[in-house]
Amino acid sequence: MKVKEGTKTEGKMIAVFDNHYFDETVRSAVCCIQDWSDDIPALEKCMMDAISSDYVPGEFFRRELPSIIKLIQELDVELHTLVIDGYVDLSTGRPGLGRHLYNHFEEQVPVIGVAKNAFKESDTHHEVLRGESQSPVFITACGLDTSTAADYISAMHGQFRIPSILKCVDRLARDGE
Repeated sequence: MKVKEGTKTEGKMIAVFDNHYFDETVRSAVCCIQDWSDDIPALEKCMMDAISSDYVPGEFFRRELPSIIKLIQELDVELHTLVIDGYVDLSTGRPGLGRHLYNHFEEQVPVIGVAKNAFKESDTHHEVLRGESQSPVFITACGLDTSTAADYISAMHGQFRIPSILKCVDRLARDGE
């Protein structure tokens, strides 16, 4: 686990997750920040794991959830909010990865989903335009209001469509430490 020099990892952290798939393994990564506007992570960690499930459209959580939970168990921080690459709910009454993660942690830690692509059946998202991009990111949430979640994502560091920390965790998931 890398910890930014001079950082106190006390207090609650915002944990941003992503996964990258290889032939038979997945690299799960997390970048933790203390404030929504942080430009670099206070700490980052990644781990390799076996892929737990084949890809099934609409059931992405079966593939993503196990490795994210294992990675969270490796963290020695108190969590304020979890941010995932994807949807919390695919549509009303149809839970996605974020909802399953929220339920796993007994609805104690809010989860925000940030998706790069629209899910045609989604009726629960909030669109956020960042920087000068004409393409929105699609925000879903549980444990907090979706408009509040959208405000948090809007406040994240970076002048482009995708916040800096989301780019950082994507790079960590792809390339490792």
